[in-house]
Amino acid sequence: MQESVEVGEAFERLFQKLEALEEQISESPRSDSAEVLLTRDEAASHLRISTRTLDTMEAAGEISSVRIRGRVLYHRDALNEFIRARIQCKDSW
Repeated sequence: MQESVEVGEAFERLFQKLEALEEQISESPRSDSAEVLLTRDEAASHLRISTRTLDTMEAAGEISSVRIRGRVLYHRDALNEFIRARIQCKDSW
């Protein structure tokens, strides 16, 4: 009986530590650059538009991209800022 109580207490402590770790992970900001820079397809998907529309918007200067060794990448924060700006414009009507 004593052994089952000890095992139960050990599981409870382990569960509490896992919850604390999960909370730390959810509160910490992501700094992984792979998460920040999106490919053309990912950016279009993020905005829920076609890649052709994304290209047109970039050519018009509505959205900016980063070119790294021939790859065209889009910063997630810039896309989110574009969305926020569009929402604010619509709210001002």
